[in-house]
Amino acid sequence: MSRLALLACLFAATACAGPREDLHAAFSKFLAQTSFRGDIDGNMAGRSSHSTIEFQAPDRVRVTSDGRPPVLMIGNTMYMNTNGHAMKVPMPGGSPMTQYRDANLLALLERGMQVEDLGLDRVGHKYRYTVQKPQPSTSLVWVLGGLPVQIQTSRAVMGKSVDTTIRYSRFSDPSIKIVAPN
Repeated sequence: MSRLALLACLFAATACAGPREDLHAAFSKFLAQTSFRGDIDGNMAGRSSHSTIEFQAPDRVRVTSDGRPPVLMIGNTMYMNTNGHAMKVPMPGGSPMTQYRDANLLALLERGMQVEDLGLDRVGHKYRYTVQKPQPSTSLVWVLGGLPVQIQTSRAVMGKSVDTTIRYSRFSDPSIKIVAPN
């Protein structure tokens, strides 16, 4: 095949890619990250919350919420600080974070996902997607540098509106280290 024909094929494949494929590529790249930080702002029925999550592959998570001591999840164990002492709690199902890093879950969500390209704005390239399962929700995703850098999700939980914004940063940052307390 000539170089010109090869370039034409590559251009055609790129031109045929749509918002669903773009978002899939961004989430796939996200799953490959060795670490990240997420700043999460939530609002449920007028009640605001803020937390920070740090992830270190393959299964280490630190969650800090509204001035509380951090909670660590490492593999099948959670470490909580209770009255100044680290308490070790087994988690038979493993860290809930691993479900969000599962390529099979991504594929399952994508089956029923409707995606719209909303174009560029000040944060990055903006997409809207809606899903019906596991629960109906609408999300806005901003992609910058091929990675999702912000996600806003709205859904109803027990008849109440829940809005969540996650701003991701520090992708594959080697300084994110999560170690079990002594």
